[in-house]
Amino acid sequence: MRREARSKAVVAGAVVLAVAAVFVVFKVQRDREWARGGDAMKMNVELRLADHDNFEVTLAALGVPAHESNGRSPDGAQTVVAKVTWTGSPSDDGRLHLIALDKRMSPPRLLSGGGGWTPLDLHWNRSGLLGSSWTSSYNKVLAKHYDWLAGLVPTRLPDGSYSVPYTLSPAVNLPASKSGTATVWFTPQQGSPQLTDPSQDIIIALFYVQEGDQVRWAKRISG
Repeated sequence: MRREARSKAVVAGAVVLAVAAVFVVFKVQRDREWARGGDAMKMNVELRLADHDNFEVTLAALGVPAHESNGRSPDGAQTVVAKVTWTGSPSDDGRLHLIALDKRMSPPRLLSGGGGWTPLDLHWNRSGLLGSSWTSSYNKVLAKHYDWLAGLVPTRLPDGSYSVPYTLSPAVNLPASKSGTATVWFTPQQGSPQLTDPSQDIIIALFYVQEGDQVRWAKRISG
């Protein structure tokens, strides 16, 4: 009986050690992915600052077909327009979310996602138009792993409610692909100071999300 009990204890201990080893390996892999998940991607960003009057002209200059840009001018006085081109994405499933932040704020403050266009075959939208979205689960996980996203954590107000760090859906999203290009636009939040040089004032970044809204990593592209 003692030998049998000792044998069971040894097996149980081995199982515990195996589970612990798997957990450690998984944590190391995830920490590496958080830090270097987008390293294989080569990216280029072209930024323009537009207003209501030249918005359509700016989109056309960055490759958006005239029939897609016509009539889509935002109401805001200023718009940051970015053409993002990439190759070497480590995965072609899930989604890429493009965001812009005003780095004149401390911590950097999200702009509102206005939309976008891509020549990629979207399957669900043959026109190539992109929408914007956000899920509250992104806030803490992104802020935990990237100091330049620390401003995503909601602020608790004296009455017990929370103030979120954005007004509209800030991320322009599109299906992940090994390579591609997208022209996207963002508007500063109400009360933000006027932008003068987006290449100096704005951070353009992306983060990769798998099915189930699981964020895998984020990458600061420019700014």
